[in-house]
Amino acid sequence: MPASFSDDLAQKLGQFAAGVVSGALSSVVTAPITILQARVSVGEETVRSPADFVKKAASIVQEEGLGKLYEGCGPQVLGSALSWGLFHPIVSYTKNAFRTMERTLYNDPSRPLSHYSRFLATCIAGAATNTLMNPVLLVRTRLQIQRRHHKGAYTSSVDCFRRVVREEGPLALFRGLTMYQLASLGPAFRYTMYDAGIERLVREGHATRGRRLALNTGTTLASVWLFYPFTVVRTRMRNDHSSQPAWQHISDVYQEFGARGFYRGFWLHFVRNVPSSVINLHLYDKFEDRWTRGSRGRKVR
Repeated sequence: MPASFSDDLAQKLGQFAAGVVSGALSSVVTAPITILQARVSVGEETVRSPADFVKKAASIVQEEGLGKLYEGCGPQVLGSALSWGLFHPIVSYTKNAFRTMERTLYNDPSRPLSHYSRFLATCIAGAATNTLMNPVLLVRTRLQIQRRHHKGAYTSSVDCFRRVVREEGPLALFRGLTMYQLASLGPAFRYTMYDAGIERLVREGHATRGRRLALNTGTTLASVWLFYPFTVVRTRMRNDHSSQPAWQHISDVYQEFGARGFYRGFWLHFVRNVPSSVINLHLYDKFEDRWTRGSRGRKVR
């Protein structure tokens, strides 16, 4: 029992540490892209090509300083690191709980976890993580979108947090949470497909590095494209100081930009999220393998 408990604790700590490190590293690398993607989502910028991106980034540096490209990076790194650090242990726990429940229900000790339970477990982990991290990410979004020279601009993450609570109320920290939860169906879909694919590759003896990377990239591309509209609405809600409901933001996007408005900034989101997600999951696999290697070997997630 003590050895089993020690192994399980080591695995959970390894999953948490792997998530924190991979989330933090991927956030730092993509921070400048995040700034422009947030501004495009709320209609403050338009970026049509890679050359235009470079031009806009140079303009931000010239007008607001080089540090602006990394403004909000602190909350971004904290939010991403803790999100991934919490998500992986929670999803592992919920999957194990559902696996035990299914095996007991069907009286089959070798029954693999069903796709439905896998998806539900991932949704639960995502919902719990999103709720905890939404205040951090709201602060990040506001810092990234604001113009430094504007009157009343937030001076720091702490200043932003305090003013939101004082001026808009504590519940304002959870603005955009509904859209965040809906958008999290994308990662849930992605991880369900990824986990199922990996388990199949392992069973068939074809879990090579190249096939893992291909599966990782393919599931990321699909989830990013399908669920991006929720990201646009979520970003606008986080930047909104007047507490407009989600439907009003959806209406505003459509009236201002048409149906294409729900994919404003998509290629920036694509450039930022796909490499970030692929790198994150790749690093996670590496770190988890290193930190949880022990008497039980690496657990197939």
